[in-house]
Amino acid sequence: ALVEAGRVLRLVCRGDDLVARLGGDEFAVLAMDLSPAGFERFRERIEGALENVNAESARKFALRFSLGAAFLDPSSPESLDSLVE
Repeated sequence: ALVEAGRVLRLVCRGDDLVARLGGDEFAVLAMDLSPAGFERFRERIEGALENVNAESARKFALRFSLGAAFLDPSSPESLDSLVE
């Protein structure tokens, strides 16, 4: 499941996005210049990729993601730790 999750993220992320596994089953994507509307498009791409992966797989379970987003406000910068939380 972890390998498949990483593969889905690499498929849907842009070339300059950073995909990292934080630990356990948690991943993070650092996407520069992503707006809230852009995040909704990202969410749609994730959902489509998951549908495809689950349709093609012989696994006995469906791969699912919970998504959240934090946006950096340059006028009020936060630490990376704060954004990840």
